Amino acid sequence: MAPAAAACAASINPATGQPYSTGPWGEVEHKQFMDATQQHGWGNWKMVQQNIPSRNRNQVKSHAQKFAKVSLFWWYLKLII
Repeated sequence: MAPAAAACAASINPATGQPYSTGPWGEVEHKQFMDATQQHGWGNWKMVQQNIPSRNRNQVKSHAQKFAKVSLFWWYLKLII
């Protein structure tokens, strides 16, 4: 498979046949993320991703990093006020 074809194939969810979403996360996707994280545990991104068909595992990990930073910021802000 040519490199361009491989990159294109990687952007398709094999379970649904639909392309993965790009751009900002929607409310539904974030709720799926929160529910799956609670169910499967923080860091089990393979299982979490299976509950969010519109995002791939790398997108889920990146969202988790951003979500953790924001959550920590708000926790710290409450602590100092």
